[in-house]
Amino acid sequence: MDLIEIGWTGRSHGLKGEIKLRAQEFYEEDLLLAKSLLIGAPAVPYFVEYLRGGGAIIAKFEGLDNREQVSLLSNKPIWL
Repeated sequence: MDLIEIGWTGRSHGLKGEIKLRAQEFYEEDLLLAKSLLIGAPAVPYFVEYLRGGGAIIAKFEGLDNREQVSLLSNKPIWL
């Protein structure tokens, strides 16, 4: 399976396990419609609880419920 790198994870956002995402402009719409994302190298799947746009893209993934858990995903590549 060929993966396409569409962006990078940023820093954690808030205290409830949210994280900022940076996507290449061409892939922003695909990112906002995704139900799961592959993050890191090697790529590990994470299921999206919700995504919200408007400036920065903020994501919440299932099972990651605090700042410490989601901070482990900072500065990793995002794949589709």
